[in-house]
Amino acid sequence: MSVSVFFVASPFHLLIAHQLRQALPPGHRSVLVTYKRSVEAAVRPEMFDAWVRMPWPRFEPLPGPLGGHRRLVANLKEIAGAVGPTPEVILHSPVYDTEAINYFVKGLPRLIPGARVRACLIPDGALNLSLHPMSPSKRMWARLRSLRALLSPDLRYSHLKSDRTGSDADFVEKIYVIEGLDHPYPAERVVPLRLHVPIQAPPLSHRALVVGQHIHRVGWIDEAGRDRITATIRQWLAENGATHIDYKAHPDDPFSELCKDDYHRLDPATPMENLLDNGQYGIVIGVASSAQVTAKLILADQARVLSVGYDLLTGMKRHEFVALQRAFTQLGVEFVDVDS
Repeated sequence: MSVSVFFVASPFHLLIAHQLRQALPPGHRSVLVTYKRSVEAAVRPEMFDAWVRMPWPRFEPLPGPLGGHRRLVANLKEIAGAVGPTPEVILHSPVYDTEAINYFVKGLPRLIPGARVRACLIPDGALNLSLHPMSPSKRMWARLRSLRALLSPDLRYSHLKSDRTGSDADFVEKIYVIEGLDHPYPAERVVPLRLHVPIQAPPLSHRALVVGQHIHRVGWIDEAGRDRITATIRQWLAENGATHIDYKAHPDDPFSELCKDDYHRLDPATPMENLLDNGQYGIVIGVASSAQVTAKLILADQARVLSVGYDLLTGMKRHEFVALQRAFTQLGVEFVDVDS
C-alpha cells in the first residue's frame, strides 16, 4: 500500500492536495503535513488518513541546545510514524530547497525499512510561473546542510541543481501545473491540473474583495506609488458600483498597505477559497498577488478580477514580473492603469 504525503503551507496548496487526494486509487493512504499555522483552519481532517502539524524548525525549535536540529529529527520521526510501513512514499511539496522538507527525501527510507521515496512538485500560484535560480550564497548554505548528517545520520540533504523549488532535481519525478498557464518546465515531467471548486452562492456585481499585499514593504514600489494604487482601487470601485467592499490583508502584512477606512476588514487567516465560495464577490481586485490567480481559476467568468497599477512595480524581479503579467493575461485578469 503506497502512501502520499502532502506538505502544505497555504490554502492553495491544500486545495491542490484535496484534488490529488481524490484521484488516488483505492487503498492508497494519504498523510497531510501542515507547516504553517495559518492554514490549519482550512483543513478538513476527514479528507486524509492522517494529519501532522509540523512545527517549522527555525521558528519553533525544541528547548535547549541545538533546538532547531532536534526539531528536524523529531519532525522526521513523527511523520515516518504517521506514514507507517509501506513499500512506497510519494512526497508532494511546493518547494524542496528548504531543510524543513528536504530531509524527508532521504530520511524516510532510513526510518521506514524497504520504502522507496518519490517526489513531486505541486503548484504554488505565482511561484511556478518562472524558474528561481539559486544564488551562490544559497548554494553554499545548501552544502552546509549536509553537515547535519554528522550529528544525525537520518538528516541527509538532497542537493538541487539550479531551481530552488527543485523542478530540475534528479529526485523530482513529476511536476503538477495549472492547466492553461505557461510554465518553464519540460513537457515530459509535467502533469496538468484543472482546478474544480464549485461555488455555493452566485457572485454579485456590487460585492467586491480587495486583496491586500505588502508591495511597499518588500521594495516593489515606493510609498507614493503605493498610495496612488490604493486611491485608484477605491475610485474604481466607486465608479463601478461596488457598495460592499471587503478587505483581506496578506497574513504577513500587519500594516494592511492597500486598505481604506471604509473597507470591511476580514480575518487574514480566512482561506481565499472559503471567501470566494461564500462571499458572492463579483469583483476581486488587487495588484500582483497569486490570490488573483486563484480567484480567476475558481470564479472564471463569473466575476471580474483586476490588477491595478501593475506597471508601477519597478522593484519586482523582472522574470517574476513578466511571468505573472503573462499569467494574468492568459487568465483574463483586467489591468487598470493608475493616473499620474
